[in-house]
Amino acid sequence: MTGIGSLGGVLGGYLLGRFSGRLTISDWILGSALCTLAAGAFADAAYHVGGEPRAETPAAGSGSRALGLGSFLREPLLLRLLLLVGISQAFAVIVDLRFQTAVFTAIPGMDAQAAYYGRYYSLLNAGTFFLQFAVTPLALSRLAPGRIQAAIPAVHVGLGVWALLHPSLSSCAAAYLAFKSVDYSLFRSSKEIFYMGLSFDARYRAKELIDILVYRFGKGSTAFLIAVLQRAGIMTIAIFSWSALAGGLAWMGLALPLAWPSRRDRRPQPSS
Repeated sequence: MTGIGSLGGVLGGYLLGRFSGRLTISDWILGSALCTLAAGAFADAAYHVGGEPRAETPAAGSGSRALGLGSFLREPLLLRLLLLVGISQAFAVIVDLRFQTAVFTAIPGMDAQAAYYGRYYSLLNAGTFFLQFAVTPLALSRLAPGRIQAAIPAVHVGLGVWALLHPSLSSCAAAYLAFKSVDYSLFRSSKEIFYMGLSFDARYRAKELIDILVYRFGKGSTAFLIAVLQRAGIMTIAIFSWSALAGGLAWMGLALPLAWPSRRDRRPQPSS
């Protein structure tokens, strides 16, 4: 689903890069709004056809049990996944803003920037498509998901060092492209495997808490902190690069135990 979805990004990016200047920014915003409405209608139809997942146990009721909070105490792996998602999305905000700052610095003019973004995101989504259908199946068939999770931030740290030593639009664009394309393919696919064999509460309720609430909180809180620092006039592209490197190292520290899990962090086996 993620791989097929990237085809829309390839097409949208191509159209934006091809026709920027002929259509105004307002036209593109209106088109995006119409696409969002169409996507919402298809999503609603899909739930009507497929229905909601049913619990293997009676309804969880209200309170913390309905949110699956008790699963974090019973299954410690969930807490590590929660922290992993949080730090990865904080990292996403930093490399995104560093990339945007580099674009605004290197490319004057709104239409020229829009054309660049269109070509860039078309390439990014093409990379996601390739990784999802060619690299991810090969990697998951030969490597444990924990090893993949540990290798991903190592790649980002390497690109972060390059962007720090040679700050430019090319280095910042490469770092962000690597993050987004890997995030939509290898990262998410290998992360999903950790939920297999866990309880229903962990797979649906706790996972939803991680993938929706923590995912957004990681982005929102990081963006808020950066806005405060920018307001104080102490946030530059060099500080973005140092922050991205620090975030990548913190991410690596969280992911390494998944490559060589302790008995406490091992995911439970499916019950018979």
